Amino acid sequence: MNRRRTAKPWGVMLVAWSLSACGDATLPSQPKLEIIPLELVTERGRAELMVEVAHTPAQRRIGLMGREVLQEDEGMLFLYPSERSGDTGFWMRNTLIPLDIAYLGEDGIVRAIRTMAPCPVDQTCPSYPAGAPYSAALEVNQGWFAKHGVTVGDRAEWEH
Repeated sequence: MNRRRTAKPWGVMLVAWSLSACGDATLPSQPKLEIIPLELVTERGRAELMVEVAHTPAQRRIGLMGREVLQEDEGMLFLYPSERSGDTGFWMRNTLIPLDIAYLGEDGIVRAIRTMAPCPVDQTCPSYPAGAPYSAALEVNQGWFAKHGVTVGDRAEWEH
């Protein structure tokens, strides 16, 4: 009898754990990323952000998927080991937050800015090609670049 009583709670706990672990299997979890300061130098002055840095292919693939909030002066910086073609870009699959993206050259110069809409998992998501070669990309809340006067030709600075 004792064995059955102890087995029953374990069985319930195992089922509850397995259901909670499943969640939405389409939304991968992002491990903690390095966080660094980044400044954008514009004609109006400097605007500072704290950015999570996605260095690896896996980190870049997950990006901001599944996040419900990105604080006002936060973002994500995607770094690539070599320059990417302007035909490539980003999409917003499983991304819940409206974002702007700046495509950056190796020198940190903003080469293009795009506005991207959230795209739930059950929809076909458009892509947002850079239109110019880039070595990094910076995602921020939609409207952040406009609010801070960031335009093509401005420069992003961070410690490499």
